[in-house]
Amino acid sequence: MRTDPSQIRILDVGSGPISGLGLTHNGELLSVTAADPLANAYQRIYREFKVAPPIPVMLAFAEDLTAFFQKDEFDLVVCRTLSTIRLIRGELCAR
Repeated sequence: MRTDPSQIRILDVGSGPISGLGLTHNGELLSVTAADPLANAYQRIYREFKVAPPIPVMLAFAEDLTAFFQKDEFDLVVCRTLSTIRLIRGELCAR
């Protein structure tokens, strides 16, 4: 459920250990969720080196995003690292 309707919600699929997305745009705060199938490995690395990414990475698989997120949970879904992704148009993005 949306906590701040004025905030743009973005899902970064296959974000890697650190999302390349920013937290603001034109002075407006963005709500960015980073998701990657290797999130657990990244968490171990963060703990080992006592660091934290600006955007925490959560475990999710591009092939099954609806198992991790609700329909209409995001305004924009970004995927820059995967060559093939199975998403039903509009399944995760608000209309």
